[in-house]
Amino acid sequence: LVPVVNGKTELCTSELEERVQRQLYALYQRDELLTAAGRLVRGFDAQIRIARHARFQLDLLLKRAELHQITLFTEFRLLKDFEKSEMVLSEKKQVKDEERQELYSKLNELNSKIEARKKELEKLAQKEHQLHEEFKASLGEGHKFADFLWKVFKKRIKRKKQETADAGSEESDGSSSSDDSSFDESEDESEEDENVLDLDSCPVGCPIEDFENTCAIRERRLDVEDDMMEEKKQLELLRKDLESCTKKQRIVDSGLKQAQSELEAFQLEKQRKLNELDAIVILRMNQIQYHVNGTVPADLSVGLIFARHNLYILYRRIVALTEEKKRQRREQKDAKDKHVMLQKHKKLFQKELEKLSAICDREMIDKFGKIDDIERMEGVVINPKLEELTTKMLILQEEFEREETELEVSYN
Repeated sequence: LVPVVNGKTELCTSELEERVQRQLYALYQRDELLTAAGRLVRGFDAQIRIARHARFQLDLLLKRAELHQITLFTEFRLLKDFEKSEMVLSEKKQVKDEERQELYSKLNELNSKIEARKKELEKLAQKEHQLHEEFKASLGEGHKFADFLWKVFKKRIKRKKQETADAGSEESDGSSSSDDSSFDESEDESEEDENVLDLDSCPVGCPIEDFENTCAIRERRLDVEDDMMEEKKQLELLRKDLESCTKKQRIVDSGLKQAQSELEAFQLEKQRKLNELDAIVILRMNQIQYHVNGTVPADLSVGLIFARHNLYILYRRIVALTEEKKRQRREQKDAKDKHVMLQKHKKLFQKELEKLSAICDREMIDKFGKIDDIERMEGVVINPKLEELTTKMLILQEEFEREETELEVSYN
């Protein structure tokens, strides 16, 4: 306490109040500073926790990347081991495929050439036919030397082209041309006719113009026959080439199929080896649904890892199977009811069939005196009444067999 001396008591009180105010302000500032310091400490602690969580996440990503890198490296080594063999098999298949494409191109080319030769032969055959028609028209009706001129026209002569050819070729060409021309006659007949008349000179009474025209048309016919002979030779060569290429094609197709099978078997083996590699999967605790007595077991080797949506699909499939099971039970019950009904119908049809069989037997005994095979008797005589009964019996029998088949199918 400040003593009161000469009226100074009020001044000491004001100083005391000012001092108290300064103390209160200092306490307020201290509290504010402590609050700010606490806020900074809490913010710093939060940032530390965030940084620690980020570090954990980064460590997780790094570890996952490292494990994935190890898996990829293992797969790379395995694929590197298979690469050489796969390249050999792929090249083998590619070579076979190229051979196949080349053969198919050659086959298409040969088929096109064969078709062109056939069309050319058709044109030559038509031209030969036109020459025969032209010669026939040149003779006219009632020509006295028609038979002789026909023999001159059909006579085969050795021309300059044939003289330079080989003797064996002449024989084969002659026989081929003789067989292919629909208007040629046999050599024996020609030689026999040549003994009667000289076909190289015009006989007395025959117009020289007709003889020369016949020789000219014959030359044109022989030219056409030579062209046909050449076309047939080329066609035969093309057919031989086609047959050879077809055989090669079958061999190449077989080799390509074998190469394809070997490559597919190799790919399956490679995939099997890749599937045998261990793949590491990082799971969170909430992703593990495999529990024993409410806890996660220490050994998870018997567990199965698959996507969550597949689990939902399995849940939905359980519901669908339950509904399908109910539907199958209803269908089974309906099938049993139908089976009972068809059994009753079966008995009725059997009784009706027995009645009709008895009537049929009685009618046969009345008509023929004995029971005989109906199908055999139908070829001999047909009784309208018996035919009607037989038709009814066959219809009932067919209906009974059909219903029995439906019953067996529905029951099974």
